[in-house]
Amino acid sequence: MKLHLSILEKLIELPSSNPGELRQILDDLGLEVKGLEEVNGRPVFNIETLANRGDHLYALGAAREMSARYLTPLKVPSMASALVEKNPSVMVRNLTDKCLRYALLEIALPAGMRLRPDIAQVMDASADNERHAIVYILNYILLELGQPMHAFDRDKVDGEVVVRLSDREEEVLALDGQTYKVPPESVLICDRKKIIAVAGVIGLANSMVTRQTTRTLIESALFDPVSVRKTARAMGLSTDASYAFERGCDREAVITALKRLVYLVEGVGSVVKDSDTAHALGFVCVEGSAEPRRKIALLLSNVRKQLNAPRLEEVEIVTRLKNLGYTLEAGASQKGNDK
Repeated sequence: MKLHLSILEKLIELPSSNPGELRQILDDLGLEVKGLEEVNGRPVFNIETLANRGDHLYALGAAREMSARYLTPLKVPSMASALVEKNPSVMVRNLTDKCLRYALLEIALPAGMRLRPDIAQVMDASADNERHAIVYILNYILLELGQPMHAFDRDKVDGEVVVRLSDREEEVLALDGQTYKVPPESVLICDRKKIIAVAGVIGLANSMVTRQTTRTLIESALFDPVSVRKTARAMGLSTDASYAFERGCDREAVITALKRLVYLVEGVGSVVKDSDTAHALGFVCVEGSAEPRRKIALLLSNVRKQLNAPRLEEVEIVTRLKNLGYTLEAGASQKGNDK
């Protein structure tokens, strides 16, 4: 994972501005720094991410750890309050339980859409005249919020978007220009005529956005991590998206990331210059199976015992857990004097 200091410092007041000291702090928080580099003169920490810590794959997750340690409030990124209520120009069908949530946002893009300089600097895109600006914005949100998204050229998608399992091995030409064999039982994104993406792994060349794209379909979804891992391994491929999905993404981030995107491409939050703004045309979200929210019983007496801190105040424990993103509810213990 690449943790950009220029993104992190927008999310929380840092305990230090010195990269060396921040490296030690990140290591102490369990975010093991394997290396430190620079992109356009700004520090970027290369973080070793554990297989069960998908929340450490993005800047907001790192900021949340700092918030819990230093009791400093998070500065949650600005986002649109709601998504457009109209349906997109294509129908969406989900035919597999391996897709847990699938959202599609249709956006009209201005001709010659350009990134704002500070976003271009973070993404090191100032000299790139090939990729569309929307691709860099999606990659920026991935670094910021940890939700992989994919852009399809609307004019290259025929009629509908269908999420289904493959029933045989399929050969596909990916957007990286390479040909891959996709194994049976992989989750595919298709239109009426063709496969347009291997879910959670990579999009295909036949629907990729270019500098000439004027309408795009933005996919934001949650796919089964085991399914993504099996498909990516069989293809001999690891992408930023598959790396994130394999470690577990947040169901709520599917919509949150789209709201962030709308904020970044419309109105006062626009990352594009002058009046070159995009605007949302339609939105749909198809729900798949949902796991119940897990509850963990936590006794204050056990916390104090494990930390060897018998005088640890309840308010401190509650505050740190809330800063980590937990929702708390009180409950009496069996003894009636602990909760």
